[in-house]
Amino acid sequence: MGKRSFRASEAGLRELTETFDKYGKTQDYLAGVVGCVRPTVNKFLTGKPISKELFILLCDELKLNWKDIAELNSAQDENSRTVPIMDIPPSNIPKNERSGSLILEENNVKTRIIFDTTNGQVVIIIPGNINSFLNNPEQQNNWLEAVKRSSGDKNPTISKIEKGSIKITFNVSPDGIKKLEKDPDKIILLARIISRAKGEELDLSDTDLSGVDLSGVNLSGINFSCADLSNANLENANLENADLDCADLSGTNLRGANLNKIDFNDAIVEKAKFSNNSDISLEIKQNLINQGAIFEDYLTDKDVSQSHTSSKNPINFKLVFANLIRGNPGGAFRILKNLIRADLSGANLTDANLSGANLTDANLSGANLTDANLSRANLTDADLSGANLTDANLSGANLTDANLTDADLSRANLSGANLTDADLSRANLTDADLSRAADLSRANLSGANLTDADLSGADLSGANLTDADLSRADLSRANLTDANLNRANLTDADLSRANLTNANLNRANLTNADLSRANLSRANLTDANLNRANLTDANLSGANLTDAYLGGADLSGTVIDKATIITNKWRLVWEIVNQAFEGQDLSRVNLTDANLSGAILTDANLSGAILTYANLRGAILTYANLRGAILTYANLRGANLIDALLSGANVEKTQFGNNRGISEETKYDLIKRGAIFVEDPPTEESRVPVLR
Repeated sequence: MGKRSFRASEAGLRELTETFDKYGKTQDYLAGVVGCVRPTVNKFLTGKPISKELFILLCDELKLNWKDIAELNSAQDENSRTVPIMDIPPSNIPKNERSGSLILEENNVKTRIIFDTTNGQVVIIIPGNINSFLNNPEQQNNWLEAVKRSSGDKNPTISKIEKGSIKITFNVSPDGIKKLEKDPDKIILLARIISRAKGEELDLSDTDLSGVDLSGVNLSGINFSCADLSNANLENANLENADLDCADLSGTNLRGANLNKIDFNDAIVEKAKFSNNSDISLEIKQNLINQGAIFEDYLTDKDVSQSHTSSKNPINFKLVFANLIRGNPGGAFRILKNLIRADLSGANLTDANLSGANLTDANLSGANLTDANLSRANLTDADLSGANLTDANLSGANLTDANLTDADLSRANLSGANLTDADLSRANLTDADLSRAADLSRANLSGANLTDADLSGADLSGANLTDADLSRADLSRANLTDANLNRANLTDADLSRANLTNANLNRANLTNADLSRANLSRANLTDANLNRANLTDANLSGANLTDAYLGGADLSGTVIDKATIITNKWRLVWEIVNQAFEGQDLSRVNLTDANLSGAILTDANLSGAILTYANLRGAILTYANLRGAILTYANLRGANLIDALLSGANVEKTQFGNNRGISEETKYDLIKRGAIFVEDPPTEESRVPVLR
């Protein structure tokens, strides 16, 4: 795990000091511009570690290249871990795994952990005096406690203590061993913390302590700055005077912890849990709540309820807009990073950089976010109703349960965004990019304008698209399983390879839609308009096409089974297209608007058949009987008509051209009867297969 912090190098600190003197502003001013607190700026200017993000922003504000200022470690150091070992000074200790063991080495003194899964044992070998250790039950208990907390095993025991520096064998449950194997160096860390002498200073800055159990432990005065304590259990721990600046405390349990003299400067506290913390001021408590912390006793705390503090997040907009106007989006970003429950209704945030911002439950109704950068922002439960998000970048944003009703998202980039359960009813998504498997599952898009939207590969499973306009939208490879597309406009939409299993397409308009290779199994296409739709190789098994219109639809290669509900006319068209119909009797059948292009109808009896507006382009009609057939407005261009019988056929406005088997005499006769000949240069499409 890489480090979370940077500090200035010796040379960088000199340049930093000179530059800040020339900057001519106070530390408070610099903190306000960047969006952090003054103590963080003070650490920055005195060569102490602060978060990488703030380090870079502060350098940017001072017009410095952060790479010239930071103390950059080698690749090996960057990937190593800081593990303070018992009786060994803290250092970066490389980790090597051999035969299921962990070796931590410092100046040829090794601490080694071996996992014996067969016998359910963990062996820890540490440097030190064996006799001293045997006579020190407190130290033995410290190691046992470290193993217990690291493994989650309630009843680990020490099996034996042997020479070999000091070799301790612990009996641990199989589940406990698995947990220890995932992060064995935390055993050493916990042992070091638990065995700390009273008043002893301990530097654990930038250390990975995620998920550790330090409940009830005395952690007073420890330097945890920039440490990763996410999801750790610090319940009832004594953290008085500990340094938690820039620490990651997301999801951490801090219930009952002693937080006396802690400021949480620039710490990450989203979903951190607090309760019964008597040593924390109302001001800090409110600030932590604004940043996403959870105070479980907040509603019953009389002091808080009487303080008249707003449940909304107060934002210094003068400073925000000052940053935006002066071209410093980085400063605005830091101020606006934590906007949980913020009231930004009607705000003008055009071109604002809110990338990665936490806008959970924020009110952005009617806000102007044109061209705003909201990539990777957390907008869970946010109210964006009526907001102007034209050309906004929402790629990778989390919009779960967001309210986007009537929002203008035209040309917005929503690629990879999570819109699960979002309400996009009546939203304008014209030309929006919703590609790269954007998650719109169960989203409400009823009445939304998605004209020309890019939804390729998007997850729209269970989405409500009733009355949505998806004309010309790219839905190729999209997941529309169980989606409701009732009365949706899908004219000219690309649905190739889309999954529409169980989708409701009742009365949907699919004119000219590309449904090639789409999965429409068990889909409801009742009363759907599939005029000229491309259904080549589509799966319609079990689909309901009652009263669906398939005029001009290409059914070649389409899968239809006995469970498919489809009128006899269109089932017959499907059979003709996909099976050789040589010599079959099709006399007087109604094939109006049927797409029979390329069909093999050699020697077929089509006398009296109704083929008005039928597409017979490229069809093989050699020896076919078309006497008395109604071919008005039909397309027979490129059809093979060798020895076909056309006497008495109605060819008014019928298109011919590039046909084999049409003599000049027959051509003249057909023209007299109202036929139209359109002779095109031969193309691959118009060439007629030659039967051999």
